[in-house]
Amino acid sequence: MKILMRGKRIHLTEEVKESIHRRIYFSVGRFATWIRDIKIMLTDMNGPRGGVDKSCQVNIRLKPYGEVYMEDQSEDLQTVIYQIFDRLNRALDRKIKREFHQKPTSDFGGNGRVV
Repeated sequence: MKILMRGKRIHLTEEVKESIHRRIYFSVGRFATWIRDIKIMLTDMNGPRGGVDKSCQVNIRLKPYGEVYMEDQSEDLQTVIYQIFDRLNRALDRKIKREFHQKPTSDFGGNGRVV
């Protein structure tokens, strides 16, 4: 699982990066076999003016195909990271169950029994 992080008008210190890595592995680590890469873009939209201005965009590409994209905003950087990865945990769970764990159905419909 490859993780790419970028900050736009936010300085990503090693402490922030480590915190994000911990949150990723805690929230979506159980899906690591299905995740190809995770791209994270953190943005401070208003700069030093304050307000609800921290934005986090996450794009997760899955193996062998598919992706999950999510975006969220908050006043605090840690809060937005926690919120988005909690939501991503649920979204990945639904998507992986739906896409990769469906039971195959018969080409003829019905219950698949041959008479």
